[in-house]
Amino acid sequence: MVKEYTKSLSNTSTTSVDSGIFDVDLTQSDDNATDMTKDMSIGEAVKKILTDAKSDNRLIFGVKDAIKHFNETENPEHSLFFFMAPNSAEKLSRIINSDGASCALVQRSDVINDVYNKFETILIDHCEDFWDEVVQPIIRLPEK
Repeated sequence: MVKEYTKSLSNTSTTSVDSGIFDVDLTQSDDNATDMTKDMSIGEAVKKILTDAKSDNRLIFGVKDAIKHFNETENPEHSLFFFMAPNSAEKLSRIINSDGASCALVQRSDVINDVYNKFETILIDHCEDFWDEVVQPIIRLPEK
């Protein structure tokens, strides 16, 4: 299962986090997470994944650090998502609160039980929907 996700995400080299048209207020508590996911865009889900991964210390950002991680890790399958933001590094940097971040690597939170949170599941389902597409969709991040 993990290898399938790794394969699908590695084949999405044209998928990038780009400038967006959505606004989102993620100040709600996690108790309201189910309500939030009903009308959430994929860009909003990505923003939530990035902010949660950073607060949980599961985020590696920057090309140099991501490559270093892949070269040194014994378990690259523990990586869940790799986001590239060639056209909107400023927006990605703002979300993860790091200057000049053009990419971000999200590590899995529960590598033993294959447990994904609601937002990760939304993105996994989205990737699977476009798995065989020749041109991968661009995921647009919220403006704020």
